[in-house]
Amino acid sequence: MERTGMEKQARRIVGRQGGTISRPLHPESSERFNLAYVRTGPRTQLPTLVLPGGPGLASVVPYRSFRKLAARRNLDLLMVEHRGVGLSGRTQDGAALPRESVTIELAADDVVAVLDDVGAKKAVIVGSSYGSYLAQAVAVRHPDRVESLVLDSPMLSVTGDLAAVRAHRRSVLWEGDSPAHGRVAELVRHLADAGEPMRALGQVVQVVYEFAGPEILERLLRARLRGRLGRLWSSLTHLSTGELEGAGTPFYMEPAPVAGIAYGQLGYGLPPDGGPLDPQLTFAEAAVRQPDYTGEPLDLPAELPNYRWPTVVVSGDRDLRTPRPVAERIVELAPQGVLVPLANSGHSALDTHQLALLDVIHATLRGGVDSAAHDGEPNCSVASQGGLEARRDSADRCCPGDDETVALTSRCRRSHLARASFNSFFRLASTRPWVIRGGTASDAYCRVLRQPCGVGLWSTSSRTQMRCFIDLGGAASARELRTIPPGRVPPRTRRVGTTGLGQTGLRNQGSSRELLPILPTC
Repeated sequence: MERTGMEKQARRIVGRQGGTISRPLHPESSERFNLAYVRTGPRTQLPTLVLPGGPGLASVVPYRSFRKLAARRNLDLLMVEHRGVGLSGRTQDGAALPRESVTIELAADDVVAVLDDVGAKKAVIVGSSYGSYLAQAVAVRHPDRVESLVLDSPMLSVTGDLAAVRAHRRSVLWEGDSPAHGRVAELVRHLADAGEPMRALGQVVQVVYEFAGPEILERLLRARLRGRLGRLWSSLTHLSTGELEGAGTPFYMEPAPVAGIAYGQLGYGLPPDGGPLDPQLTFAEAAVRQPDYTGEPLDLPAELPNYRWPTVVVSGDRDLRTPRPVAERIVELAPQGVLVPLANSGHSALDTHQLALLDVIHATLRGGVDSAAHDGEPNCSVASQGGLEARRDSADRCCPGDDETVALTSRCRRSHLARASFNSFFRLASTRPWVIRGGTASDAYCRVLRQPCGVGLWSTSSRTQMRCFIDLGGAASARELRTIPPGRVPPRTRRVGTTGLGQTGLRNQGSSRELLPILPTC
């Protein structure tokens, strides 16, 4: 079989930064596959092992930039390619791993096998979204290998989480639990009364609220009620559908091999309850072709009181998929639980606020996480003097240090905001200017010239495409610093960044292409 460019890239990365170990398909099987992993940064006795979301999200290719950021901060970082996915997706005979061999329990045992291979007795285990469930599976099955847990946008239980998600979404965006949300909730109800399909409405509301916040969502809903932005609305309703089933993007996001986990063990296909904004409507069509739910493998609410290690829970206040009540429940149950809230943030700091997550990891390694410094603060998390503390500048932005330049810190995952015609939506968004630093990525975070951070757009006369022009945490080393007014990009503007797939975000270009500010999320 001829190797694709993505596969070649993945193999080059593992060849330079990691390795593979031979693993059985299951304990009683004679068949084996090669499990890939990567390790970057200075070698220590206590690596930090990061497990991304999904399930189905690869580790080797999508998180190259994250590993570079971690290495610049002298973090010993370990990532494992999940069994069934990417470089861990085929047996030694070249066949795809059978579905029954891809389970949470076996994936947790794979993680420990990698720790054995690198000679680490323990690790700080970081899990994001689905990765938080897998991280806890490692902790429950192998408690002697855990130094501490960092759970980003965490999962706790299938039925309990689903009830919490439904209640939270409806409280915030259907009933309106505050004046700001009240206006949005009223518009959502008006659209539902006008006949907008609830599946489409729930999908659009989730994406825009998490990435852009209630103000931008309100403006979009008003435009929709006036009959505008139909093409944009249609594009938003189909975002992330490639994550639900099928082959996906090999070596990046592969839903099919992990369908037994997503649908069979974690209940992604549980039926809708008939209420408004039900998250299960997103999965309902795909669920009929997927494995039936047979029950989750762990009783985490019962296991959490037995955790003997610090458990740091990172939660965005705009997260609609694993909302704050779930995070608070984990902190309540874990004896050493600490909540680190991220303001103006949605789901998965690993994918949207990487440097904030790195700061949390550093503070965890030093044993100085202080949740009290965060309560109520619209903050970026800053590791300082052995703990986490929040600071605010005069523009109500949290800035660790130098505030002379800006580092744009939002990143759109390819599955969420890419290849869509969003030009009209961008024109709804913030009209304040951008400050951009050209060049390669650095570890700058949240440096600010009193401007919003976010993602950007470039367009031509023939098409409009979304690109994350700065990798999250990417922002910056210093060749040029420009203030770009909305709607214009000066000639000779340098390329300023890439997406996780290596696509250029903003090329050398003339005035025929335009950059418009959107989605201030930091």
